[in-house]
Amino acid sequence: MRASLNTERDGEVIKATQVIFDWMTCEIKQRNPQAIKTLVVLMDGQASLWEQSVRSLTQSNRLEILDLLHVTSRIWTAAHLFCEPNSNDAIALVKDYVLLTLQGKVGEMIEIWQKMAKNRRFKGQKQEYLQKLINYFENNKNRMRYDIYLAAGIPLLLELLKALVGMLLKTDRNELVCAGQFRGAQAMLELRSTYLNRDWDKFIKFRIQNQHERLYPYRSLVETTPWPMAA
Repeated sequence: MRASLNTERDGEVIKATQVIFDWMTCEIKQRNPQAIKTLVVLMDGQASLWEQSVRSLTQSNRLEILDLLHVTSRIWTAAHLFCEPNSNDAIALVKDYVLLTLQGKVGEMIEIWQKMAKNRRFKGQKQEYLQKLINYFENNKNRMRYDIYLAAGIPLLLELLKALVGMLLKTDRNELVCAGQFRGAQAMLELRSTYLNRDWDKFIKFRIQNQHERLYPYRSLVETTPWPMAA
């Protein structure tokens, strides 16, 4: 999730982040009213987003996850501090560090960086830049327990979710316009998601039964009533 720019309406500044989190809060209350299911919060490392999520998404059993792509980009940056950029050595380091990260060993990776920087006598801008990277990983360490997330089958990448949403929204734009209103467009998206989830046949059977009960609520009486043939 990324923060959007604020906008102004009738002289009042509308904070996009606040609006988005308010919408998500309503959605969560509808889908998980008893807060039984664990709430997964998957975002990038922007501090303001995490601060807003704490204020808005107050469910106690919440799981915060830092988008893996934002982690790997910084791992590449760290590798380039120790090796020639895009060299085979840098690629090998990135593979090792990503593996440690996926195993939930972020602390060990930080220790390796600190030892390497000490052995190579990092100073000045190079040491300062490495320290910023270390601070980033330290501050987000509790959101980088990827071994636990993988074991639970939880997505690690926002891009994966975006791809799934893109598949869902592949509906013809004219179809959404013809829907006329938000409720119509929402209904069409729900139908498409039902089809993509391979629940179409079950849905059709459910709808037929539901329509029968709505249109013919007394059909059972007709079925049990004797109808003698006329002489």
